[in-house]
Amino acid sequence: MKTMIALLAGTAAIALAPAALAQHAPSVVLNGQVNFNDVQALNVVNVHEAAGAAVSSVGLGNTMSSRSDNNSVSIDSDQALYGNVVAHSTLNAGTVRDASVVTAVAQGNAAQGSVCCGASTGQFVQSSEGHDITAVSEIHVGSGGQVLAAQSAAVANNAANHARNGYVDMYANQYNSSRVTSISLIEACCNNTSATASAQSVANAWTLTGEGSTQYGQAQQINDGDVGAHAAIRMNVATNPTAATSAAGNTASLDNTFGYAQLDGYQENNGNITASSEISLNDFFGQATVGANAMGNSALLSNIGSDATMSMYQNNFGDVTANAVFNGATSRGGVGVSTATAIGNAQTVASCAGCGDGSVKIEGYATQYNYGNVTATSTVNAGVMGGIVSSATAVGNSATFVGRQGGH
Repeated sequence: MKTMIALLAGTAAIALAPAALAQHAPSVVLNGQVNFNDVQALNVVNVHEAAGAAVSSVGLGNTMSSRSDNNSVSIDSDQALYGNVVAHSTLNAGTVRDASVVTAVAQGNAAQGSVCCGASTGQFVQSSEGHDITAVSEIHVGSGGQVLAAQSAAVANNAANHARNGYVDMYANQYNSSRVTSISLIEACCNNTSATASAQSVANAWTLTGEGSTQYGQAQQINDGDVGAHAAIRMNVATNPTAATSAAGNTASLDNTFGYAQLDGYQENNGNITASSEISLNDFFGQATVGANAMGNSALLSNIGSDATMSMYQNNFGDVTANAVFNGATSRGGVGVSTATAIGNAQTVASCAGCGDGSVKIEGYATQYNYGNVTATSTVNAGVMGGIVSSATAVGNSATFVGRQGGH
């Protein structure tokens, strides 16, 4: 194993201090983390009556962060997880009068870098093998207040880098065989304003963002674990309820402004990807929205004010399934919306010149193979309704390239 400046199990936070170094010497971060056992964050609140509630839990197997201001930085980070990671938040209440928000975040490996006015180079290596990454948020109330929100997010490997007025050349190597699951549930009698249940699950996520920077991002992402995101709202009466889920095997994205941007790599998904959302109501005001989005592999490059290039090879072998279910009726002229979208492989390259009359060039090289079943199902079981909008979209491979000149 490499010699490490910092070898920490569990969690690390590295703050760079350029003033302590030679003025022009780059900062160096060598990070090695291995977590062998379980990490659990459990938060349960039982209350008869309350004005409102905020309940949260965060479970992290390995985490690191680095920041470099007015100096360049070289990062070599290696994280490995062999245990379970669980975040579970629950609110049990008779009555809550105001806003109640319940959140749960579970991540196997998390790494992030930030650079301003310098170069950022190096790699993030992450592996999560053979166990469960689970985030659960639950709300059980008799009568809800102005807002009821249950939010959960589960990610096996998550790496991100942000640059401002800099130069970036970063590589992410991510492997997952853990099962990744997020669940959000709201059960209540009545609600005065809104109810939202959202769940997001990703096996491998690689994100680059920046302003005024030249960025080169590379990724190798392989997922062998099943990924599921599930959200449900079950209420007697609600206002503008929303249940939304997103599940993906591998995601890579680069979002930049006013600097050349390039994203290259390989994505392979072998796990089954499932997103399911449900709303069951006796009556509701406004609009009731159910949405489920599932993807095997996703790559997105967005740039403003400069050229953009992406070359991505995608293989999806797992089944990709999106299910959206609406059950209910309204005596108040409400509209029910149910949408389900499932995609095996998706790529998008988009660049806009921005203001003025400038021009930009995009280059996209997409190679996509889908071997899995892709299924999208939208089901509406409705009584009296003001209106119904229902859609189901299933796509094996999708590639989109957009270049827009200034003034358009």
